[in-house]
Formats: sequence, structure tokens, C-alpha cells
Amino acid sequence: MARPKLQTPKPVLVIFCEGELTEPTWLASLGRAVGNRALDIRPGPGVPLSLVKRAVEELRELRRDGIEDGEVWCVFDIDDHPGVAEARQVARQHGVHLAISNPCFELWLLLHFREQPGMQHRTHIARMLREFVPGYAKYVDFAVTAPTLDAAIVRARRIAEDAAQMGEAGRNPSTDVFKLVERIRRDRPT
Repeated sequence: MARPKLQTPKPVLVIFCEGELTEPTWLASLGRAVGNRALDIRPGPGVPLSLVKRAVEELRELRRDGIEDGEVWCVFDIDDHPGVAEARQVARQHGVHLAISNPCFELWLLLHFREQPGMQHRTHIARMLREFVPGYAKYVDFAVTAPTLDAAIVRARRIAEDAAQMGEAGRNPSTDVFKLVERIRRDRPT
């Protein structure tokens, strides 16, 4: 009698979010929309360094459990947070992926509707987003952004490439959320 073939489990993707509503809700909706069931989203609160430290522990736990292809990400804003440089360093040392937005996650949402707005304060980004999402107050229905997801990725990538070419990676405005979105979409069923 032949033994049943063991299926390799899908990679686990654990995402720690600074925010308690906007980021986790939007990312969970993206995961559902693309059929990625391997997501484990952990809402905040937390500042970048505390998120990264939690992420490092989670990555160690995944490895102890034998999940070698699991990834851990942190999603946070630059805002006025202390310890961002240290959070980046700790993440790099331990293999934690970062999706950082400068100044805020709302920049990623805004890029679904328009080109980059130039250097802005987070309150102005939110105000600009309300032009496209009336009544925006820390929640946006994923369905509103879904049709322009590919355009947002192109815009965010262009900003990141321009900043890197000028030696200013991570400057205001920039967002690495597109990298996480591409990662989430990569595991969708075919």
C-alpha cells in the first residue's frame, strides 16, 4: 500500500502592524481578496522597535516549530517615532522584513488614486486621501482601492527607486508596503 504523499504546508506570513485598524484591516482584506490563507496579522499598538522585537521572537518560534519558509514582517510609519534606525538594524540582523511608510500608511492608500504628493506631514496626507475616500477616518474599504492596486505598486516602486538613486532611501514620501503586497499576492492560489 502506497503511503499518502505529504503536502508541504504553505509558508506562514506573520505581519505585525503598528496600527490597530487601518493597516491590519486593509492587509487582511487583501489576503482574503487574493485567497492567501497563510496570513497571521497582529495589530498594534506598538512603536517600531517594540514591533521588531516581537517579530524577532515570532520568527524564532516559527523556526523552533520547523517552519523554515515562514516570514515575519513589520508594518509601521516613520511619524515621529524614536528608535526607527535601531528597529531597522535589529530587523536586518534577524531576518525580519519591514514595510515602512514615510510619513504614514495613508501614503500607500493615497498612491492608489494619484502620483506621489511630494514631502508632506501625515495630517496633510490624510486630508488628501479624503478627497478620494470621503469621510476617511483610519478605515478604508479594500474594495475602494482594489481596482487601482497595480497602479499603487507602480507608483510606490517608482518613488522607492527615485529615492534610492539619490541616496535617500526611505525619505518622505516613500512606502515599502508594495513589497509586502507583492509577497502576499505571490502565495495566492493559481
